[in-house]
Amino acid sequence: MNVGILSYSSICQRKFLPALISNSDVEKITIASSRNLDLKENSKKIQFKSYEDFFNGNYDWVYISSIPAKNFEFSKMCLKKGWHVLCEKPSFLKGENHSEIMEIAKTKKLLFLENYTHTMHPRYDLLKEIINKQQSRIKYVDFKFMYPGPDDSKNFRYHKSMGGGVQYDSLGYLVDTLIYLSIIDDSFDYKIFFSQKNNCINFINITSSSCNKFISLSTGINFQYDASIALSGDNWKIKLDRAFAIDKNYSSEIKIENGFSESKKLVNPSDQFENMINSFINIIKSKDDIKFTLLSDYLNLYNSRSIILKDIYNKL
Repeated sequence: MNVGILSYSSICQRKFLPALISNSDVEKITIASSRNLDLKENSKKIQFKSYEDFFNGNYDWVYISSIPAKNFEFSKMCLKKGWHVLCEKPSFLKGENHSEIMEIAKTKKLLFLENYTHTMHPRYDLLKEIINKQQSRIKYVDFKFMYPGPDDSKNFRYHKSMGGGVQYDSLGYLVDTLIYLSIIDDSFDYKIFFSQKNNCINFINITSSSCNKFISLSTGINFQYDASIALSGDNWKIKLDRAFAIDKNYSSEIKIENGFSESKKLVNPSDQFENMINSFINIIKSKDDIKFTLLSDYLNLYNSRSIILKDIYNKL
């Protein structure tokens, strides 16, 4: 496969590109960048092009790793070219219409995914199994994604014009997890609280008592790291730490409390970026009848997540 990469971001350099290079289906990688790159990954698969030359090329699929403010237009451009797209979140900002992306992908029968890799780790399948074995329904949901901010004041996360703000950076992980675990569908009533720093939203708390559950979602930048999922019912609690990103070499554990007893389920190390790439490629390579079903399923998931996020964006 011939794969294009739009922008050589930090996440691309550290996580995505090493996983992509190791994939045997990938024969050629073209990276578009406006600056000279000192590439640590030494591979004959890789070539560099300007943005203009990049769009004159041809690719089986493209990974978009730009700043949030550019993802929407880049996604549309690539889909219109007939390329499948894996886009770093978010694919759209306030005022942009995600349904435009959906319509192009649907018309051209292309795969479009936002790169929420956390649910590609096998611990999430295990988490679902554990939840389903509990004797009562979920009553309380507490998701947190708090993290220290980068030292570089020029980082896009601190600049509204570039798509900065936690609503575009980390909030989507919490919403995506609610949908993945079937806690909500595509809408719910909620109250929202937030704070700003330098005209960027740096903290959000969302609370809801919809769906016969009490839900609390919190995310903020320049906080001590806390990326956790906690779910509770009658006399049980399940918790997963480092829930949204974990090093491929680290094992993890799911903590389960039932009454006064506690147990842990260990999960072996896994590369969630490699898993996402494998899944993405397998869908593209699948037979047409299976492929079209999966394309539709993933567009429906994208739509459900985007409807919720768009509503939140409009309230901030």
